[in-house]
Amino acid sequence: MVERLQKVLGVYPIEKVHLHFDKPYYAVGDTLWFKTYLYTNQVEYQPSKIIYVDIINGRDSLIQTLRIPLKSNSGEGHYVLDPQVIKQDNYRFRAYTKWMMNFGTDYMFNKIVTVGDAINKKLGSEITYTTEGNKTKATIQFRDANGTLLSRRKVTWEAIDGWDPFDKGKAETDDMGRLNISISAKDKEPYKNGRSYRQDRGRIFFGRRFSVKERLK
Repeated sequence: MVERLQKVLGVYPIEKVHLHFDKPYYAVGDTLWFKTYLYTNQVEYQPSKIIYVDIINGRDSLIQTLRIPLKSNSGEGHYVLDPQVIKQDNYRFRAYTKWMMNFGTDYMFNKIVTVGDAINKKLGSEITYTTEGNKTKATIQFRDANGTLLSRRKVTWEAIDGWDPFDKGKAETDDMGRLNISISAKDKEPYKNGRSYRQDRGRIFFGRRFSVKERLK
């Protein structure tokens, strides 16, 4: 079996796909952005020019298939998480080329992406910034849809620079629903580009985005 596999790998081109998402999780109504990359085991052959991305819900039902053109073995795509179609759920993104379908599903890219319902679970918040050298301190006060302070809630946060987080951590709100976050960056570019925090609370996802541009004012 091993010899047969080695022979196949030596004779036939093998393609593998990778997707890079702009955030680790999303809220209903967001636009999900991603980049696609195609890797091959051979040089002297014409690789696939299209990557197909299946969006599959938690009940294993296909929602939509996206067709992403490739240039120099990479491409970009996006998908609007329309509230009429997308609900709070864990969605599987399955990516592949037509050539990859000859080798079964083991070679296909699969990733679970969590989509929370920040529209129906509204979260109120107020944020203030103070600057200390290369660090920015953000104080955020959270309330639920009824205005009740969300005290003693665990929060995971990220400060995102385009596709990647440049700082992240975990914290807990105090008795007044306040969360204090200290963000650091090597230079000011991430702040100039209008980066954001994302946070979730326990098993119920709440998505919020805060611009940090005003740090430089």
